Amino acid sequence: MCDKGSFVKAHCNAEFTSSVCVICADDTYMDHPNGLTECFRCRDCDSGSNLVVKEKCTSSSNTICECKAGHFCQNEDCDFCQQYKSCQPGEYVKAPGTKRTDTVCEKCPPRHFSNESNAKECFPWRQYVCFDFFFFIQ
Repeated sequence: MCDKGSFVKAHCNAEFTSSVCVICADDTYMDHPNGLTECFRCRDCDSGSNLVVKEKCTSSSNTICECKAGHFCQNEDCDFCQQYKSCQPGEYVKAPGTKRTDTVCEKCPPRHFSNESNAKECFPWRQYVCFDFFFFIQ
């Protein structure tokens, strides 16, 4: 039996009283004590899936990937990250996106507006009276 970070090069037999263990090579790992004859290949954080390396692979732990900035994934062990939703003019960002959730957009309340994408707030229309007519200007 070998410790984590290594694998069995030769099992114990008449010649060896204990297994011969070897440390995992670069780009491989073993995260638990084992009797296996090779280490596992390290995970690749695929940039095409919007993933970046959070923690590099070591002989005893796999690579940990996370979403690149502006992206999210709903589950812990993610293979693909989605880009945050963009709030449109007429909406505001009710809750910004996190590593696990998308941006939440909400429509501006009546007589309020936003004229840019991802507005943090909506502004009230300006009300004018002219010759007994009401009109609103953004």
